[in-house]
Amino acid sequence: MPPRIVVIVEPQGVVRVLSNSLDIQVLVLDPDVEGTEGHITVDGQPVAVDSLLEGLPQVDPSRVAAVFDEVHSKLAEAAAVPGVGVRGRAQLTQLQKSWPLA
Repeated sequence: MPPRIVVIVEPQGVVRVLSNSLDIQVLVLDPDVEGTEGHITVDGQPVAVDSLLEGLPQVDPSRVAAVFDEVHSKLAEAAAVPGVGVRGRAQLTQLQKSWPLA
């Protein structure tokens, strides 16, 4: 099973990163530095320092597996959502076929 990551995003940005492994490194780079405590420059772009802390994963293999399995089971449902379009449906179908279950 490959390392898996679940990134939970809310309107204010990334709020949680879950992983099924300790052998994973995650970087969250948020170029929206307005209203942050400070920023650094990465690859020529400003990055909010607090966004770097949001990428620290919580290791929870059972929760990650459950989320992946639930999303996998709902990919066909997602492909049927109006507005997804032909390309989106094809991509979701391909994702479902290529995505191994836990």
